[in-house]
Parts: sequence; structure tokens; C-alpha cells
Amino acid sequence: MSTNETFTSGEIMDVLTDIGVDVTFESADENEARVATIDCGFGPFEFWCFLIIREPFFEGLRLQAERFNVQDPVRFATDFNNEIRVARAVVVLDDDGLVMADEDGAATVNVQTDLYFAGGITKEHMKFIIEMWIEDLVDFYEIVLEEDDDSESQRAPELRELATASLLDQIVACLSGAQSMTSREIAKLLENDRHVINSILYKERDRFVHDAAQPPRWSLKA
Repeated sequence: MSTNETFTSGEIMDVLTDIGVDVTFESADENEARVATIDCGFGPFEFWCFLIIREPFFEGLRLQAERFNVQDPVRFATDFNNEIRVARAVVVLDDDGLVMADEDGAATVNVQTDLYFAGGITKEHMKFIIEMWIEDLVDFYEIVLEEDDDSESQRAPELRELATASLLDQIVACLSGAQSMTSREIAKLLENDRHVINSILYKERDRFVHDAAQPPRWSLKA
């Protein structure tokens, strides 16, 4: 598998659209920030992909989204950053280094992740980071997802026999029998961190596949 140290905007957009992200590109000459930008939409989420250094061959990217009207921004960002994630929350400060808030005390929190291509990365690695980023946006916007209440009762007896099995084997057991589940449902059954489960699901592409739903539902690869 070949690796790249630079990517064009077209190559980066190909990775995004392959995931299901809607994209609109603006070159550095077309916006006030003078930074090449890909405006991104995925289900309920909107975010930006800022392309680093200069056109046409970019050396990295920054994914960024923002949330307004956060009542306790420092605590929110701290709690968010205490989890295992690719994204990090950042409180927006004013010129005096104070939290920038409106008259009601509500503030803006940004979430971002940087990906540099130095040393060479593959499109699959870039895709993995972006998919994990989208998963983190669910928590950033505190979107409440419907859980399958029957999942635990249906699968728990089978999983109890896997107490000493590897986490990968336990995930495979969860998805056996043409079962599809979200990473949250798997994490709940296995009493494990969702981000650890996601990391395995996305890395083991030869074993697992997901649909285009948000959040994605995973199943065993045929």
C-alpha cells in the first residue's frame, strides 16, 4: 500500500465523499481567511476541513467544528477531553485570554483534530481518522441516540462464555449470526469504552463493515 506526503484537494475530497460526507471546496483565493477550505456536511453535522500550507499539494489538514451557547465551557471541554478521542475540545478566548461569552454567559467551544502527512500516510489512514472524528462529533453535540433495549438480553448469555477471549473475538461474537449493532451497543454489552471498540472496528476492515447510517451499524464482512 503506497503512502503520500502530500494530497491534492481532489484526493482529500474523494476520501470524504467515500465516507458519505457532502463537500464544497473553496480555494485560498476565494475566502477571507486565505486558507483552502472544504465545507463538510454529514447527517446532522457540519464541519470544516482546512487544508494546510498551500495549493495544489497540501501537507496536512485540520478538521474543526464549533458549538455555541455552552453554559460551562471549561468543564464541558475538560470532560470531553478526558475520553479517548482523536478530537480535542478548545474553549474560545478573547484578546485578554478570558473565555469569550455572550451577555447570558454562554460561550463557544471548538472541537478539532490535526492530521499532518509528513512521513507518509495512506488514504485508508486518513479515512480512519475522519471516521473517528465523526464519531466524536456525536458526543461533542451531545446527540442522544436510541439504544436497542433488547440487545443485551439477546446477546449477554453468549458473551458470558467469552470472559477470557480477546476483545476482538468478543466483538466478532457480538456481530455473529448476521447481527448489526452500533459501537455504543457493542460497548454497552462488553462493558468497555466505545472509543476502544471503534478503534478495533475501523482498523479491522477485513473483518467488519458498516452501513451509511449515523451512527453507523456494524456487521461482519461477508
